[in-house]
Amino acid sequence: MRGLVASQVRGSNGGLVGGVPCHLLLDDVLLVREPPKRKASRRTVELPPETMDALRWHQLQQEAERLAAGTRYEDHDLIFAGPVGRPVDHRNVKKRHFHPLLAAAGLPRVRLYDLRHTHCTLLLGAGVPVHVVSQRLGRASAKMTLDVYANYLPDQHEDAVARYRAYVGAASSGAG
Repeated sequence: MRGLVASQVRGSNGGLVGGVPCHLLLDDVLLVREPPKRKASRRTVELPPETMDALRWHQLQQEAERLAAGTRYEDHDLIFAGPVGRPVDHRNVKKRHFHPLLAAAGLPRVRLYDLRHTHCTLLLGAGVPVHVVSQRLGRASAKMTLDVYANYLPDQHEDAVARYRAYVGAASSGAG
């Protein structure tokens, strides 16, 4: 969500604080002042209520920072901005926030980008269709997702056999 701007957040009420927003509109660009390179990069991604609650809390915190900064605040309409409104430096986010959170949780040190891979792997493991996962990632087709993540789906062969047997068994018993 690098460069995510506030105008990209959409909900049933058009904002984050009042009401219950339910999805996020993403553009895969640094500062969304230019259109994304690919049509698939601009997409709506459904988010769980807990994530939306966290975004609402963050928006309130950022509003407090904006008020504290006064005229020094540079409003770039960013969801994740520094104390005076400028884009955050991803190196500072990693060093001050992300890596300490991983350490506190007893998790290995990974790149922020690896969370994208984790999300994809967990969705596929939960049985979410590949084309839906690909759309969430902003990929133009499911082929790349399948090429990269097929090895993370080892139980699917057993599941395919079980489903086939159940279907054929049901079909043959109903034909009698």
